[in-house]
Amino acid sequence: MKIYIINLATNTERKRFMQQQLDFLSLDATFFPAFNGHSISSEELPLYYNSKWNIRYTGRDLTPGEIGCALSHVHVYQKMMKEKVPIALILEDDAWLTPSIIHILEALEKKTSPDTAIVYGLSEGEKGRHAGILCFPYYLESCKNIFCSHAYVITQKAAALLSQELFPIRHPADCWYWLSKHKIIKLYSVKPCLVTQNNISLKSDIWQNKNLSREKHFYKSVLHKIYRLFWIILDNIIPLSWRNV
Repeated sequence: MKIYIINLATNTERKRFMQQQLDFLSLDATFFPAFNGHSISSEELPLYYNSKWNIRYTGRDLTPGEIGCALSHVHVYQKMMKEKVPIALILEDDAWLTPSIIHILEALEKKTSPDTAIVYGLSEGEKGRHAGILCFPYYLESCKNIFCSHAYVITQKAAALLSQELFPIRHPADCWYWLSKHKIIKLYSVKPCLVTQNNISLKSDIWQNKNLSREKHFYKSVLHKIYRLFWIILDNIIPLSWRNV
């Protein structure tokens, strides 16, 4: 199975962390150069990011780091289509792998058609319905959400759909609930969890943003929550109605 690791070129510590794991597990992977959201100018930003649509569902603007992260995932999907990769494992560079992942990847590749729009989350996910055994003690659950975007297996069909649905960026990279809710993909979670995040020695810069005063932050937060609630209600009545508004 093809493996892509999203890594910011300047973050050599994270790349070294991932390479050590690959060497230990005897896995080959392609390091994909991540986008630095902080390098996108205000003039260029509307070409990559739709703030209005994002606020309707997130309730706030994405940080430059989140925009860069989401762009990186979309461009991996595009690379999959260009290279005609049937199924791939996508990792962020803080993913902490367990040795069992080798057997799970083999099992998923054998049972999955690239023409089906499926995403398998390898990290923690919501409790779902049992969907079959992979190899003991690992099994699949059909679920509505998986947490974060640091480790998942995706088919070529799902990659094609996501590259269309998520660009220009209008959701964070881990908008799995939204995608499964609107039946764009079928979402499964591998249980027990195979991959965690290294939050101990590796610090994330996704949340870095311009500082706001406490009063201004509170004011914006309240307005965004009201705005988001309106669009959630509308979307439940007329799904995807926001596309034409």
